[in-house]
Amino acid sequence: MLTQITTKACLLEPFRKQPSKVEIRQCLLKLFALHGELIRQVKQAQRVFVKSRLKSLFCKIDKVLSPVVEPLVQLPLEESARILPRLSREELLARFGKKS
Repeated sequence: MLTQITTKACLLEPFRKQPSKVEIRQCLLKLFALHGELIRQVKQAQRVFVKSRLKSLFCKIDKVLSPVVEPLVQLPLEESARILPRLSREELLARFGKKS
């Protein structure tokens, strides 16, 4: 639908004049900015979840364990929630730690 809106003029609301191309572009830019912000918020929430789970499992996140946080954040939330309680500290480090 957004493709159609950007390629040809159309009414977005009944009884309203057609939006200009500039207005459509501004609307799309706002939409993309909102989408980006939502993605950042989700990643931040996942980071908080992963860190809190690691702290609850291992009492703290030390220098050795901290490199596994970002790879776990990149996983879908369901997968990281499933993996974290099942793997030991050594298994997490072997699977998600920095490769030397």
